[in-house]
Amino acid sequence: MSDNLETFVLWISSILLIAILIFVVIWALKVKLHGRVSEGHNPIRIIQRAQIDAKHKITALEYENQKFLLASGPNSMAFLKVDYQGDNAGKPAPENFEKLLNKEIDNQDPQA
Repeated sequence: MSDNLETFVLWISSILLIAILIFVVIWALKVKLHGRVSEGHNPIRIIQRAQIDAKHKITALEYENQKFLLASGPNSMAFLKVDYQGDNAGKPAPENFEKLLNKEIDNQDPQA
């Protein structure tokens, strides 16, 4: 009877250890990615990213069915609204887009 009890305790201990390890990994990822993965609805959507070289990248963004390009480097950032055929062609960028974009940039961890 004691062998069955020891086996049961070993199984329960193993399951609890695995559950704790999964919880720790999820918590660590959430802390590491804080600001990059936002909870809830995010009005600015990243469509695509492309690394130009080791220090420069370009990001395609979408906001209110309008598309924008954001080029960034170690000391500068350039922002461009993309004109395309569609309902929003030729319309200026919404007023609060730059505020939201700056908020998202402030939430990002510094790039090495």
